[in-house]
Order: sequence, then structure tokens, then C-alpha cells
Amino acid sequence: MLVFAMSACGTEGKDINNDPNAGSAQEQYDKLLERPSFEDATEQYKELVAEVQRITVEVGGIPPKGTAVGGAACEFDFPGLGQDAGTRRINGGVPKAAIPDDAWPKVVAQVAEVGKRYGFERQQVFKDQPGNHQVRFFDSYGIDFSLSTEVDTSMSVSTACHFGDAARQRGAPADAG
Repeated sequence: MLVFAMSACGTEGKDINNDPNAGSAQEQYDKLLERPSFEDATEQYKELVAEVQRITVEVGGIPPKGTAVGGAACEFDFPGLGQDAGTRRINGGVPKAAIPDDAWPKVVAQVAEVGKRYGFERQQVFKDQPGNHQVRFFDSYGIDFSLSTEVDTSMSVSTACHFGDAARQRGAPADAG
């Protein structure tokens, strides 16, 4: 199984510099304006998943597979923004196709290099046993992606909270009028 995942969390009313989800609705709005739109983030991470899929095919010897995209609102993470902010989850992987143990280290090394181009600087191994491997990579927003293989190979990227283009263009939180 190969998995990529990303997320961010916090509580309103705390120091916005220490907790990205704290502060007033306007402070939360301003903080999310620093990030790309979820449309841009979705395209960026679909590209990442496609690159990782290419590596799993070329180096890991498994067949190619498409991607699926889902998402959710960020009302827990950014409670002052309602439905304006959202996350995206980009999934890719191959059922019933595992990366062989002898190819796993090379796959991980190449995926780590690709991940660095997308801002994923930190790596953590969660499992490294014969026939069962999982590694996760993290960026500065707390976004992570996880690559794993056992019976299946799967990957997913779960983004942090981002605004859609419409919320970004409005210039203020929806209820600030």
C-alpha cells in the first residue's frame, strides 16, 4: 500500500504566529492567503503523485494507475472561515501490486528527491519489514505524504487548509460584510 497524506490543525483565539488556526476570522483569512489556492495545490500535488507513480512503475516494477481527488471543509482547523477553506486529498496507487523489497530503498530515495522539489524536507520511516514498508514525508505546513507497499501499493497527499479561488478574490471572510 502506498499513501500520501497532509493536514493542519489549531484552535481559534490563540497566538496566530504559534497556531495558524487561532485569531479572528480576518487573521485566519490573511494567514490562508499566504498559501496557494486549493485549485493550485490540487494541481501541484497531482503532479507530485504522477511523478511518484512513474517511479513506482519504472523502479518498483508495478503497473500504472490513475489518481482520485476528494476534499473536505476546514471548519475545525479554521473555525472562523466556515466553508471558505478546504483540504484536498489526492490518491494514487495500485491494488494487488507490491513494490519488491529489493527495489524499495531505490524507490524511497527517488521519491525523497522528488518530494524535496515540492517542499517535503523531512522523512520518517513507519514500517520497514520484509514485504511491508511505509515512509512519510513532511513539509513546512505540516502536510505529509505517505508511500507504502504491502499487498497493495498506494499513495495519497492530504493538503493543509487552502482557499478556493473565489474566496481568495473576495478579499475578506464571507461573514465580514
